[in-house]
Amino acid sequence: APYAAACTYWPHHFYKYPADAQRILAMGLFSENKAKPELGSAAYHYDPRNAATVQVTYSSAIPDIAAFSAHNDGFKKGSMWCIAPVDRFLHECIIDWFRYCAKFKEFGDDRPPPPYPYDLQYMYDLLKSEQEDGFLMGVRQGTCRASDL
Repeated sequence: APYAAACTYWPHHFYKYPADAQRILAMGLFSENKAKPELGSAAYHYDPRNAATVQVTYSSAIPDIAAFSAHNDGFKKGSMWCIAPVDRFLHECIIDWFRYCAKFKEFGDDRPPPPYPYDLQYMYDLLKSEQEDGFLMGVRQGTCRASDL
């Protein structure tokens, strides 16, 4: 899994370059993570918000991790397309939508379920928008030029 690849790369990097770990800790950006036994959560488990903070901080502060993330993100996108092309992804979303509708019925909602709100064209429009945003970000960051379009 792409996220697992990133999570295993980070300690590998810090093992090789302990000064990077010391520099990030000295920034004081990370709050101490404590175990929450009442939730069954160990101290090494981060809630999504703190996990995102850690991930963004690593990529922002350490160029090698940012480079790995850029490569890994492409792998992530490629594996998603391979496993779940847009039409299959949409199909699974629709199935999931109606699973939730059935749960509402189980709890007494007697209204007919609304139709799934998105279609294949909308999904492709979202993907096009994502590509355009990525390109514009690349132009702003100097990694793409208008002639690359």
